Amino acid sequence: MRLKRILGIILIIFVMCLTACNKGNNSSSPKQVEKENELEKFNESQEKKPANNERQDNIEEEVTDEIVNDEKDTKDSELITIYFSNDDATSFVSEEVQIDALTPEAVLNALISKGAVAADVQIQAFNTVTVDNKPSVEIDFNPAFSTFVTNMGSTGEYFAIGSVCNTFLNAYNCEQIKITVEGQTLTTGHAEYPGYLTAFE
Repeated sequence: MRLKRILGIILIIFVMCLTACNKGNNSSSPKQVEKENELEKFNESQEKKPANNERQDNIEEEVTDEIVNDEKDTKDSELITIYFSNDDATSFVSEEVQIDALTPEAVLNALISKGAVAADVQIQAFNTVTVDNKPSVEIDFNPAFSTFVTNMGSTGEYFAIGSVCNTFLNAYNCEQIKITVEGQTLTTGHAEYPGYLTAFE
């Protein structure tokens, strides 16, 4: 009887030891749990990084595009000097004007805006060439230009043609300019302009 009791106690102790060992193997220590949590956080942060990098790349690309566009706008726009007659037609006055790009049409429109040339005047051909080692402008207008200057007095004609000459010579850094109408020499009721003209005083 006593032997059975001793064996029973030993059996109970043995079962308890086995149970305790299994629990120890199945449960994680606090340190192990902490490491697992850290590993999870690290993996999550690594997954988020590409999205953040992509967002950063997009921001950098947008900023670069804005800088390039700003530089392009600054590069294309031009500040030119427009010449036209004063109110009593006794001298030329000048004014700096910002245009989107240096084109013959933009320069002509600036002249039109100051009343130096009629609104229906158009450029049919335009070239910058070198003649007698001088940088030169060749400009061909439609008949409206001839009509405009012919209908003015000699003083008005002088300032109208002088405004065109001075403005285009200054804008294109040239020394002389030839003006034609439909490919022919400009002829008005007061004068003919067969050759190259220089800046008017």
